[in-house]
Formats: sequence, C-alpha cells, structure tokens
Amino acid sequence: MGKIVNEKSDKKSSKAVPWKKMLNNDTDMQLLLFNIITGGGTIGGIISFIASLIIKTPLIQDVAILTALAVLGICIYLANAKKMVRQSAIVIVFVITLMAFPMMFFTSGGAYSGMGFWFGLGMRWHVLLCHAGRPDHNGGCMLHSLV
Repeated sequence: MGKIVNEKSDKKSSKAVPWKKMLNNDTDMQLLLFNIITGGGTIGGIISFIASLIIKTPLIQDVAILTALAVLGICIYLANAKKMVRQSAIVIVFVITLMAFPMMFFTSGGAYSGMGFWFGLGMRWHVLLCHAGRPDHNGGCMLHSLV
C-alpha cells in the first residue's frame, strides 16, 4: 500500500522550520552547498560575536563581525529567494574575506592572534562557494586567478 501524505501538514512543517526548505533533496547542488557553508559561517559568527563581547575585544572587531553577519544574512536571502547564488558568493568573498577578515586580523594582534587561519580559510571559500556543484568551472570568481 502507498503512503498517504497530508499536504497541509507537510507545507506547515516546512514553514515552521526554514532549513528544511533550504536543505531538501530538490535543491540545486550549488545552492545546497551554499546554504551549508553560509549556515556554518552564520553560526560561527554568532558564537564569535558572543565571545568577543565576553572577552571585551576592540569595537572595530565587533563591527566587523556584525558586518559579516549582516552580509551573510542578506546573501542567504538573495540566494534562496532570488536565486542569486553566484552573486551572493562573490559578495561574501569580497566583503567578508577581503574586508572584514583583514580588519580583524590587523586589530587583534596580527599573526599571533590566530586570525590568519580564518583568513586562509576565507581565501578558500571562493572555490567552495563559487565553484561547488558546477561541472564547468568557467568564469568563476575573480579571486580564482589570484590564488
């Protein structure tokens, strides 16, 4: 016998839990990987912001973290609602990796702060965000030629 599915309860449950809609099997591979990567970045950013408030880091670092979180939120919306995955990935690479991470690196003690590892990870994001799930790697991010 076939399984009877209640469509109303299925629609209601996907509205109640937004990540079910973002991480389902029908989602494009590039969008799915984008959601996983930016979701992890958002969780990490929230934890970093709370930690920076607790240890009382300079205000510029708090501003950089909040800017990164705002950019991630806007890009998650644009990628999922407007289907602008590549554009969102490029904005994340430029704003967070090339602006927020260096700002945090230079204000937190340079190479001894540990921020260099995060900057290195950010430089690898362009491969994951711009090229993930694409069999043809033509015309990717402009950063691809730099790394």
